[in-house]
Amino acid sequence: MASAKATVGASARWLIEASELTLSRLPQRRLHSGAGDDERVPIVIIHLGSRFPPYLRACVAQVERVGGRPLIVGHSRAARYGGDQLARFRSSETLSAMGGRRFWRYACERFFVLEEFMRESGIDRCVHIESDVLLYQSAGQLAAGLEATYGDEIAVCPLTDAEDTAAVMYVGSLVALRRFNAGLLQLVTLGADGLLARYGGSMANEMRMLHVLRTQLGLCAALTTTIEQATASGVSFLFDPASYGQWVDGIPGQPGIPYAGEHHAIGREFLSGNYELFWDAQVRVPKVRIGSQPQDAWPLANLHVHSKRLALFAAHTVDRSA
Repeated sequence: MASAKATVGASARWLIEASELTLSRLPQRRLHSGAGDDERVPIVIIHLGSRFPPYLRACVAQVERVGGRPLIVGHSRAARYGGDQLARFRSSETLSAMGGRRFWRYACERFFVLEEFMRESGIDRCVHIESDVLLYQSAGQLAAGLEATYGDEIAVCPLTDAEDTAAVMYVGSLVALRRFNAGLLQLVTLGADGLLARYGGSMANEMRMLHVLRTQLGLCAALTTTIEQATASGVSFLFDPASYGQWVDGIPGQPGIPYAGEHHAIGREFLSGNYELFWDAQVRVPKVRIGSQPQDAWPLANLHVHSKRLALFAAHTVDRSA
């Protein structure tokens, strides 16, 4: 795909370049059931632990390009929240000891911050995306399928046989998110050794916990990440937990070199030659098809670009009639 520099819209530029102090004073709008889907089911980005990274510009610009204005919560704003479950998480978590400049702590803490932000803002339903994600569907387009499939519940992205991601996470209701976070808090308080002793796995990070919450505790459902899942559910697009983005542009240490792992369900499909990822004729939307059935293709709702080179894969324009 030809590289293209994303053009950042005025509101995106303002959001990214504004100080945390300014962001903390953004007016809050009460979102109501009569609002349009792009407003009623907003896109929410939570970025903790550091200043906003440069690639977030492309993430935000892409949301605007497909239709919408994302709501962003940064570290300073999140630090002022003090709900009961968030406070218990902060007092009991041991994820900070896992290294990565507390990366694993913040990867888990964001769900509690999201709960507080939704409550403060009067939002009862949203789509949460990570800051290295490009969306190719608007909030309204996503909402139509997600609400019909998952209703008031939570849905996350299956990645491996032991881990899920929240590269894209559907939050069907604040009640469901609070219930989800209560289960997550129980897993956090087990500590790393306790979690792995009870549920198995190789690393007690939030991805392992998401998988347990979905497969063993029943507190969230699976977004459609494979063609087989989409065919069975009738959903018209696929979600990328990480595997499609890694196939497109590799991983942070080796950008530009396609990566696929046997431990990823999607990775196995690429390695076997069963899946093919391509772009539409206008180079706007990535699609996936099975090699033996080239006439059928499923558009990706997002790319999770682990290489962080989001601007290379941002679409100039999106045909909303497609």
